[in-house]
Amino acid sequence: MGPTLLVTGSGRALGVRRYDRSVGARESDGGQRSALSVVIPTYQRERDCHLCLRSLSEVADRTGIEIELIVVEQGPEPAYEIPADFDGLWLFSVVNGASYARNIGLDYVTHDAVMFFDDDGLAQDGVADLVAEHAAGGAAVVSGRMRTPDGLVSRGGGQRVEITQRTAFRVFIEGTAAWDRTWLVDVGGFDERLGPPLAYGAEEGAEALSRVLRTGHRGVFVPADVLVHPAIDRSPPGKAFRYGRGTAGAAWLSPGGWTVGYAVVSGVRRVGGVVRSLFRRDVVGAKHRVGWLAGLLVGAATGWSLRRLPRRHTDRPVVIRHDTRTL
Repeated sequence: MGPTLLVTGSGRALGVRRYDRSVGARESDGGQRSALSVVIPTYQRERDCHLCLRSLSEVADRTGIEIELIVVEQGPEPAYEIPADFDGLWLFSVVNGASYARNIGLDYVTHDAVMFFDDDGLAQDGVADLVAEHAAGGAAVVSGRMRTPDGLVSRGGGQRVEITQRTAFRVFIEGTAAWDRTWLVDVGGFDERLGPPLAYGAEEGAEALSRVLRTGHRGVFVPADVLVHPAIDRSPPGKAFRYGRGTAGAAWLSPGGWTVGYAVVSGVRRVGGVVRSLFRRDVVGAKHRVGWLAGLLVGAATGWSLRRLPRRHTDRPVVIRHDTRTL
């Protein structure tokens, strides 16, 4: 068991600490602090990735939590400039896919609580609330609130609720969730047949959530701002089509009442969203939702074909570009 160097918000090393996987705790002269691992898959968005890293650094400074950073860069060849003050693990893989990258990062995670940030998201101080809720025990997945850059709530609400198939559409998205590492690993991580940029390009998080909850564990939403992210209901119809297709794909790959119910609830709410968008003369929102519903119908008819594909890549080429976690 070797020493590990952890990132702080300022980019300065806190010092050498030893990680004991058997108890999932960090030990140091200063005592135990709240800790979180963050995996960031990224593809051809270098500037966005750097801004995301900076936001996590600032959250660590303001809240005092320790954040272990794991970046998984994807592309034909390594292209990103690694920030001079980056303190963590930077991986590279020629295999593209958000779910694949998350699973790669999960292989290297050391803390018990892990989040998977989109590279175009900006972390908020509510991340600390998720870490505290996870540390309190009782929930295998803790989700928080996502806002758009203009401050509108795009996922979440104002009350603490249990995450179920009826509430998940409103309060859960993988980018605002802190997962218990052990339980996510035990259920096999993310299904690599789902997620961007694939044809079934969404709901890899909801599908993984369904497998975790089926083990008898709980999911909880806490009303804390965790992430600022571009509005997902304003994306082009083609992208929305892949989102809807992914929702149906999740139901095919993880059949049962949870995923089917989640797809039905999502579809019903999208139909209502089309009506509201048309009433408000919101053409962009209406086109997004119509595209999503079209994808759901196509995915429901064709998603069975996903079962022929392996759930995870067997060949997992990874290059470690930078690692300051070990000495």
